[in-house]
Amino acid sequence: MKKPQPEIYHLALERFGLVADRTLFVDDSLRNVEGARAVGIPAYHFQGPAALREVLGY
Repeated sequence: MKKPQPEIYHLALERFGLVADRTLFVDDSLRNVEGARAVGIPAYHFQGPAALREVLGY
């Protein structure tokens, strides 16, 4: 399995005991971000630390 296959996101959620809609997936690959979103995980396309801090409210 590898990103952006849906199975990898489901495995990560299960393995770490996470709930999809209460998890944030961050990746610099838009393809992987779209893969996470397709399985119900909110996702952010990383484009640098300053932009991510702004999104997270830091």
